[in-house]
Amino acid sequence: MNDVASDRRSPSTTARSVAALVSLAALGGGGVAVWANSHVDQPSAAAPPVTAPVLPSVAVPVPPASAHFLALPPRPEGALTGSALLDDLEGKGPEEAESRVLEEVRSGNVPPFLRTLVAVDVRRNDGTTDTVWVLPDYLSVGGDHDYVRVPLRAAAAERLAQEVGAVLPTPVIVDAVHRAADIKLPPRSGVGTPSLNWAAQARIHDRRVDEQLEARGAELGALVAGHMKDVVVTPALAYHPGKVAIYGMHHPDGEPVQPLSMFHVDTYVDYSQGIRLVDSGAKHDGEVVGVPTILESDEQHEMLSPAGAIRLPAYR
Repeated sequence: MNDVASDRRSPSTTARSVAALVSLAALGGGGVAVWANSHVDQPSAAAPPVTAPVLPSVAVPVPPASAHFLALPPRPEGALTGSALLDDLEGKGPEEAESRVLEEVRSGNVPPFLRTLVAVDVRRNDGTTDTVWVLPDYLSVGGDHDYVRVPLRAAAAERLAQEVGAVLPTPVIVDAVHRAADIKLPPRSGVGTPSLNWAAQARIHDRRVDEQLEARGAELGALVAGHMKDVVVTPALAYHPGKVAIYGMHHPDGEPVQPLSMFHVDTYVDYSQGIRLVDSGAKHDGEVVGVPTILESDEQHEMLSPAGAIRLPAYR
């Protein structure tokens, strides 16, 4: 991480970002939203006003995997880097830190590399595969070269996922992500004493992960797994109200350090909990189906949740 307080790779002040939000109504309740970002020159003072075309409210073709993006505004010029955010949050409690993180994400302060989702195949018992699209790394705040992975409490993470056209993963998806990962990092846990605050824990853990990635020569946008546990959705949450489901942090051989656990209350959060957002549209038998529709269906849930159907939101 070596950016200064303002990400130098942001677009110049002579250009402005134009984002067209396209609702994929064809997803059968999936509700994916995609930002199509581009940069155009600012019009001169003498130029006539430009009226944006009105988009027809019709279903549009599902974009290819390369066009799966988070539904977020462009990253603002002068947005905080990850290091600067941690400096601001030093000594703050988890609730205050979470509120600030959500504010930053909603404003668009997410690394550009993290906005393009990566296709991951999920193998079914009959040997066929479905495809989901996921973040290449865990949700982060900052620029491409100075960002911090941000843990969130389960309910806040699920609400944010809904806002950006995504869902939280199931354990089956987490396993599939690890199998498909370009970089499988060996788990490293322990960041000192529990007395360390949120920012201090995140700083230490992130530095360790970044050192591992640098040693591997990892490129931005590569699918990375093994370095955090996932906050997941599972049908078991219906029988454990007020709990958070955590799973993952796999060894390179695919064995998870953390089996599916609902030991902690749903307000629990620590440095090791990552938020891996999943596009709310999945490809099944050549067609795109809404992931919420799949998870809630008594007939289709086995695609992504063999343990049973999941009523969303899973955290309330």
